[in-house]
Amino acid sequence: MKGKSIFTTFDIIMIRLKEHIPFYIILSGVIIVFFFTLEFPFFGDMTYISSVAHDIYDSNFSKIINPNNDNGTPPLFSLYFAGLWKLFGRNLVVSHFGILVFFIGLLYQFYKLSLRFIPKKLSIIAVIVLLSDPIFSTQFSIMTYDIVLVFFFLLGINSVFDKRYLLLILSTIIIALLNLRGFTIVISLFAIHCYLNKQYSISKIIKTSILYIPALMGILLWINYHHQVMGWYAVSPSNSNLHNIGGFSWVVKNLAFEIIAFFSNGRFILLFIVLSIISYLIFKKKSIISSSIKELSIFFLLTISPFILIFTTTSYPTGPRYFMI
Repeated sequence: MKGKSIFTTFDIIMIRLKEHIPFYIILSGVIIVFFFTLEFPFFGDMTYISSVAHDIYDSNFSKIINPNNDNGTPPLFSLYFAGLWKLFGRNLVVSHFGILVFFIGLLYQFYKLSLRFIPKKLSIIAVIVLLSDPIFSTQFSIMTYDIVLVFFFLLGINSVFDKRYLLLILSTIIIALLNLRGFTIVISLFAIHCYLNKQYSISKIIKTSILYIPALMGILLWINYHHQVMGWYAVSPSNSNLHNIGGFSWVVKNLAFEIIAFFSNGRFILLFIVLSIISYLIFKKKSIISSSIKELSIFFLLTISPFILIFTTTSYPTGPRYFMI
């Protein structure tokens, strides 16, 4: 009986693989390309993450805050790298494999989410378009936490659909502790969750918000702990000018810059292709596709609005990778 059970499980796995062969072919291609990135160093903001990881590793995890190397960001991602190095060795190859795991998970979650709205063939096109975004593929090759943020964001949305709320709670906690701007992503998840409930009563919203309290508690505990160690909260005194609230003229200028950043680095061409496909499908009067486009448009607005509303008013610099989600 045990052998039969194992065979049945294996058979089910093979059937599922056959159903999604194009996706796994793309995934195999991604993994092949990955091996050409193994010598790429940490770059940009990730040099700070790497330096903190080195500090944690060198202290044998006894100190997660180095007063001489701290900007207030929760060190979760640095702890992740330090842990990998402790287990497998401190080198670039190990670091890249640490990101590959999340990248594969991201593509799977993206594909899974797309299948909820559009046919399988279009889902494959969606994955190809995603991988064609130079900003997205670049962040993968230089091991940024934005890849991890996108993964847990997509995992959070799929968890809402599947009603797997423990996974949702885990996703929001990690998002909040990966980067301080993660709280805008948690707000986006909460807004999407409320929308999917299709009930907007106060009691329903309060009940939904309970699932997001652990993430809020996690970031508050970090901020309090950091204040006890460093004497200041989430924003370094040396960077306080980047978080000032700007006037009307600043908001207009910043909004214009964010629009440029959103469409930059070839993304405009990709979005033009996507909009052309959407227009064609609407013209063909495919009601299912039209309904999906409406749902996804609302998802898009709920995803981007918290970030725009919060960061457009401040002096905090934004860039193209901030719009990956």
